[in-house]
Amino acid sequence: MYVSNFTPFHGRKLIPILDTGEPEGAPLWRAEKGYGPGAEGTNRINATLLSLVRNEEVEGMVQAMRDLERTWNSKFNYPWTFFNDVPFTEEFKTRTQAETSAECKYGEECPLC
Repeated sequence: MYVSNFTPFHGRKLIPILDTGEPEGAPLWRAEKGYGPGAEGTNRINATLLSLVRNEEVEGMVQAMRDLERTWNSKFNYPWTFFNDVPFTEEFKTRTQAETSAECKYGEECPLC
């Protein structure tokens, strides 16, 4: 099987997909439980979805959240953590929390910055 991230117009060649060792057509393993918000002691990896974002970027943040929630996080319910250099507005908090059933945390000082 071959795949390419490029359209034919870029003149790139197709590259083979690496063999994962999984049998052809084998179903993915899924944990039976433990993906709800705050699911401690389960198979879910301890993580968060982290975003450095400003209040005025709420439209783009909401769109990104919709995409991730629709395709992935609605199953795993990883918490969202937002950092900003000023306090978040109530509008930002309300709109972002409305996009997920997972926990949202809002911080003013980023420990990574």
